[in-house]
Amino acid sequence: MQYSKSEREIRVRGGTIRYSDTRAMIPRALSALLLSVIYAAFAGVCTLVWWRLTHDPAHPGPMIPDNIEWGRLMAFFVTLFAAVLGAFVALSVSLTQSRKLYSAIFGAAVGVVLFLMYLADILKVVPSRYHTRTEIWLSLPLWFLIFPVGLAMLATAASSLSGRIKRRA
Repeated sequence: MQYSKSEREIRVRGGTIRYSDTRAMIPRALSALLLSVIYAAFAGVCTLVWWRLTHDPAHPGPMIPDNIEWGRLMAFFVTLFAAVLGAFVALSVSLTQSRKLYSAIFGAAVGVVLFLMYLADILKVVPSRYHTRTEIWLSLPLWFLIFPVGLAMLATAASSLSGRIKRRA
């Protein structure tokens, strides 16, 4: 590593790191975390609305926890997974300053991996009741919307916001 005379550049083997690139790193990371929180809230709300539309709150069922509590628990875990994956995707895209196309491909790839893991888990344990099977297959477009499409949009937004912050710094 070599420092230039003005201390504004650090020369490394791969190129030059400018002081303006590192100065904007904290605002880029904070904006990525904010975007991931918004994405996680969107995923949780979509899950909760889907659960409310497909289940009758007047008949919660005999189990403890009942169907309403299972829905809340599922919405909580979907929100938790979305927050962790959203933070991972948004931070990695924002801090590496990748272009929008590559960011979208990265976000979609992470989302497709999670979606395929969910699909493989469903195919291993196909329920015997027709109503439950239909309900699970009808929920797949929602999970596809939340994870691959949502993470691709999140990565694109993080890349765009990162570029704007970098230009202002």
